[in-house]
Amino acid sequence: GHLAIDASDAGVVIDGSGITTPEAYGFSISSNNNNIRGLQITDFSQACIGLNGGAQNNTIGGDRNIGDGPSGQGNMITGTRTFGIGLWNEGTSYNTIQGNIIGTDVGGTTVQGSFSGGIFSDGADYNLFEDNLIGGYLDNGVSLNGVSDGYNTVRGNYIGTDTSGVIQIAKGRSYGVSIDNSGYNVVGPSNVIARNGISGIIISGEEAVGNRITQNSIYNNGGVDIYGGVGIELWYGGNLELDAPAIFDFDMQAGTVTGVACANCTVEIFSDNSDQGEIYEGQTTTDPTGLFSFTKGAPFSRSRLTATATDADGNTSQFSVYTPDVPSRNVILQDGNSLSKTQLQTKRSEELADNRIGGSWELRWAYDLGLKRSRLFLNAGEEDRVDWNRSEFEVPPELDNWATSYAAHGVTTFMNLNFWDKANHPGGWTEPAGFSRFQIQNNVEIERYIEFVQFVVNHFKDRVQYYELWNEPDNSGFPLQYIKIPDYINLVQQVEPVIRDIYPEAKIMVGAGANLIYQLDYMFDLVSSEEIMQLVDVVIWHPFYGQSPAYEDTKDYYDQYPSIVQAIKDTAYANGFRGEYFVDEVSWDIEGSPSPYQYSYSEIQSAKYYARGIVTHLGLDVTVEVAGPPPYYVTQYAVVGNLCTVMAGTRPDSVSIQIQSEATNIKSYSFSLPGGEKLVALWTDGVAVDDDPGITATLTLPGLSDQRMTGIDVLNGFQQEMITEVDNGNLVIRNLMVKDYPIIMSSASIATSVTDNDRSPFTFALHQNYPNPFNPQTTITYELKDNARVSLKIYNILGQLVETVVNDYKTVGYHSVLWNASNVSSGLYFYRIEAGEYTETKKCLILK
Repeated sequence: GHLAIDASDAGVVIDGSGITTPEAYGFSISSNNNNIRGLQITDFSQACIGLNGGAQNNTIGGDRNIGDGPSGQGNMITGTRTFGIGLWNEGTSYNTIQGNIIGTDVGGTTVQGSFSGGIFSDGADYNLFEDNLIGGYLDNGVSLNGVSDGYNTVRGNYIGTDTSGVIQIAKGRSYGVSIDNSGYNVVGPSNVIARNGISGIIISGEEAVGNRITQNSIYNNGGVDIYGGVGIELWYGGNLELDAPAIFDFDMQAGTVTGVACANCTVEIFSDNSDQGEIYEGQTTTDPTGLFSFTKGAPFSRSRLTATATDADGNTSQFSVYTPDVPSRNVILQDGNSLSKTQLQTKRSEELADNRIGGSWELRWAYDLGLKRSRLFLNAGEEDRVDWNRSEFEVPPELDNWATSYAAHGVTTFMNLNFWDKANHPGGWTEPAGFSRFQIQNNVEIERYIEFVQFVVNHFKDRVQYYELWNEPDNSGFPLQYIKIPDYINLVQQVEPVIRDIYPEAKIMVGAGANLIYQLDYMFDLVSSEEIMQLVDVVIWHPFYGQSPAYEDTKDYYDQYPSIVQAIKDTAYANGFRGEYFVDEVSWDIEGSPSPYQYSYSEIQSAKYYARGIVTHLGLDVTVEVAGPPPYYVTQYAVVGNLCTVMAGTRPDSVSIQIQSEATNIKSYSFSLPGGEKLVALWTDGVAVDDDPGITATLTLPGLSDQRMTGIDVLNGFQQEMITEVDNGNLVIRNLMVKDYPIIMSSASIATSVTDNDRSPFTFALHQNYPNPFNPQTTITYELKDNARVSLKIYNILGQLVETVVNDYKTVGYHSVLWNASNVSSGLYFYRIEAGEYTETKKCLILK
């Protein structure tokens, strides 16, 4: 201990490339109070510098501006082995890792290394990682692992990029910072975490709680991974998977933003030209209901906004869904409604009733979304993805784990049963286009397929409930997938009793057409077959690969799709089918994505089509499984997760509704819950755009006068109680904003009658005006428990009366009034209500 090795005024190189055995550290430090500075350390088989065994109060590096050496007091660390700097063991604490250059040159312009991790900490706690330039890593720039009470601090580092923030110096499918089952660490302030292959920060594991991420610059992560990346990821309980904020209204020039997050939380506002957080703009706190507002006092620096939330225990959320690239926005569900908006709290799969929504995601993503369906493949489902070197009669351990875990978390799974007969065709087939598999006369091939089916069902029964007899049998472009209708019918007839004999509870699925818009004839030939419609349990097809009204060649198909579905169901029913209907691989690609499909959209537009597609299919009584999007497409991922929670337990219903509006092409579906609650989803079904303010409508729901309605915005992730009235026994919602994505009205039962001995369903309340701050108009909403004469007056800060906006007798229920302050100067004002014995005063702010 107490040793100083200081080359900050020299040029000392310590090169381990000549050491072959045993494996070696450049420095192994297990004592205290050592200083290691100014060295160039390269190519050691273990970490170039390793601290372990309870080493404390050591300083590795220093100020790069002090000293005449190449990196001043900082150490320059390069190599192609494990880690740049490693810290191990409990009690390896209070060390400072500062000013080091890892995996790059002094200027950070080139990659000079191939470390697994730049700085790796496993079990160490209370350490400081500061002002390091970290690149050249394949996995993680900084890893904090293996100690529930970590209390490490990562601040002021450049991770994945040079000091200009422009050059990528990370390698591979990397993360900037990875925190795995380690708690109470702080990442920030002033880190620049950019240009990592997957994501900027990932926090994973149930012990990874209380990790505060604050005041960093996080941007352009995901450039290597083909699906992009996100700024912050939370998985497997990391940071309690705290819900990200929802941003409502903003004005980019004025520098104002409002939204909702967890109650009494700290919200940090960022601007970016994409979906992460390049510029830290400032922070605010939410009120007890979760609402927040922030005023920068100057224009925001970039074209879009995101936000994070941090709760009282230090858990920081992911970034919010980013705002559209528009100058300003006001998200309004009901014109004139100033009742509080609250964050939509999503749930995991095991917490939800069946929502009939699924997708092909990895386990961690599926559970976090709340999916209740998933699809598994033992073999590739498409010919061009076949691995001819892997046996079809071996189950990879990860697939076994997936099937077991899905079942344990309440996710219903279906297994695809494609078979490529690899044992008899090593290296592939050479059949011409138009060739049909399983021809009726080819008993040998059919017997091989039956042998494969027996193997799969025997292995997965009880964990996997549904078995899909072939993926895309109509795909004539791939000879090894294509099965002509007579051959397919014969194959189903032969395989169905085999599955029933092994697993009587199994559900057998047929269809899975490649792309319904092009394969309608095949689908109708299938459902017209009495031979198999009376044998199977599920008819499945692939309905959308980006088709929408935005493209002229798909507009008619999109518009007619509900009628097509009904025709499929009618035909199947007429031929004896009494089972379920599924759709799979539903997708709308994002511009620039790696998909081969020709239709693509902005991320927000894509998310809106996903929302429409899910609600449409559920409304048509069809289980829906989406083919994506990957979780790095934040907006789509959030929409799917929101719908998983909102639609849990629902079934399609024929709620009679009336819609009056100047909007055209309004689509609506209704649903019911076991307790009698009703849901109504409605939207304008034209071309989706990034920012649609909506068109007002009046929604009348006959016979629901005993219900309250909550509006749910599944795109922006919030809910708000609607202002309603009763007209001749009907519930009426006026001034509802119908948008180009589903807005969902959800009812909850209230008292059906009010007597002298009953508590009124309403209370006396004065709600916060909305918007606030405002210019020049705002809406003030109040609630009356009893009929009363109401006085609502505006006062200035001196207590002088400015205006009386209400002086009238009002009935029980919700009421709202618009205050136009065009003739009033900027400043703080008070509005006061008197209704019988009830009085209350609230503040409002005019900004002009």
